[in-house]
Amino acid sequence: MKTLNALVAGALFLFFAGVSYAQEEPVKPAEAESSHTVVNATAAIAAPAPVVKALPVHRAVPAVSRGAIAEVQGEVVALTEKSISVMYNHDADKGSEEEMFFTFDPAKINVERIKSLGAISQGDTVLVRYVMETADYGDIQKINSKVVTIRFVKPVNDQSFYKKKIAPTISSDDQLVSDTLSLKGEK
Repeated sequence: MKTLNALVAGALFLFFAGVSYAQEEPVKPAEAESSHTVVNATAAIAAPAPVVKALPVHRAVPAVSRGAIAEVQGEVVALTEKSISVMYNHDADKGSEEEMFFTFDPAKINVERIKSLGAISQGDTVLVRYVMETADYGDIQKINSKVVTIRFVKPVNDQSFYKKKIAPTISSDDQLVSDTLSLKGEK
């Protein structure tokens, strides 16, 4: 019986000893390796761990995708050698306008129904065909409109919102003469 009791006591001892060794040991803070190393313990505890952020992906050469050809027709608001601004929607009731601005290379565009861009003036109606190109730089997308064609539709008329500006002239009676009414009204 003594052997049986010794075997049971040994088995229980091994069982409980195994369970206690299987438990995780708490992690102890790191200690200085030598007595010559100076460690600022309060700074190590108080300072938060540095946060590492992933940097945005920038591609040196963007992936460019070409869209379909789009077009807008409207009155010319402004025209320079390398840009055109077209008002394509005007709501007099709300007092709002919608306008698109394009830059272009004059050597790379087609001009239709007129001889040159110099023949277009403010208030003329034009149709601008352009291609939307999207350049994907990874985290940034840039949209660029490339003008393909500028077509002259009709010249400025009385219903045009933007009309040619005529410089006022002075008559022999020293009164202001122009195509608009004076501030005094009609005589």
